[in-house]
Amino acid sequence: MHNFISKRPFFFIIFILYAVFPVPPDAQEFFSPHRQAIEQHRHDPVLPDLLDSDNMAPMPLALSKAPYQENVVFGYLPWWIEKEYYENIDFDLLTHISAFSAEVNPDGSIAEDHGWPWTGLINRAHASGVRVVLTMTLFGDTNVLTLLENSVSRERFFREVHDRLRVSNADGVNIDFEGPGTNGWPSLINEFMADLTTYLHNEFPGCEVSFAAPPVDWGQRWDYVGLAKSCDYLFIMGYAFSGSWSERTGPTAPLTGGSRNIS
Repeated sequence: MHNFISKRPFFFIIFILYAVFPVPPDAQEFFSPHRQAIEQHRHDPVLPDLLDSDNMAPMPLALSKAPYQENVVFGYLPWWIEKEYYENIDFDLLTHISAFSAEVNPDGSIAEDHGWPWTGLINRAHASGVRVVLTMTLFGDTNVLTLLENSVSRERFFREVHDRLRVSNADGVNIDFEGPGTNGWPSLINEFMADLTTYLHNEFPGCEVSFAAPPVDWGQRWDYVGLAKSCDYLFIMGYAFSGSWSERTGPTAPLTGGSRNIS
């Protein structure tokens, strides 16, 4: 379960992940659940159903469910999803679905986009009024800082995002940059996100720009209020509160109770 934080009214999100591998928040070797899932499935092929829609082009969203409404259901869909699961997704229950993921290089180029655009997914989702968002992933403090500090790399990344939204008729981008932040990169992310949001809003009016945020500022390195103002919304990666490192058994994503919880 994830919380949804925005400049706009408060929303609640159900976040669907198909593989979760808890790790301690301050692990020296940073392998988040997202990173572990990508590494585990790196050589898995993209489900063909995601890519093809009878050789049609990606169609734009015509009649969407309200992008900001009282109940938002935002699901990540990874390229390695099994056919049976994909065929049984009830799009009537979703408002947003995020393709996971296009992998980013530290120089702002795209290392692997796993066959994007996923025309089959885009057309199926848009036909049901569901907004499609592309997730961009970059992991590790050094990699993230390298991108954020270099203006040429930043501009290259902005163009890469632009081009992938243009060819896909997707409705936005979710930035999933992760690392403990010990080298200070969280102090640069707000300006980066503000610039990206302004750029994409000008290029694609109505598109959504979001950031995947840690649930707790473990090292006092984040300005969450500023980050929320820098883009359209945040959602909290609200899992791995308990795991193999815990002294006591506990829920991985507690809604209430304990010393920390989603509420």
